Amino acid sequence: MDDASSALVLQATAPLIIEKEFDEKWKTFYDEVRWLFQKLRKNLMTVENLP
Repeated sequence: MDDASSALVLQATAPLIIEKEFDEKWKTFYDEVRWLFQKLRKNLMTVENLP
């Protein structure tokens, strides 16, 4: 494969690779945020239940 055709292949596949990485990072971020909110909600309920 010459430089031109390998550049075309890279151009075609790069967005897919980037999108996959982005999806994984976003999912991890979302999971962490959800976990934080669950922890926060649990803490708030505990505070409300105090006499």
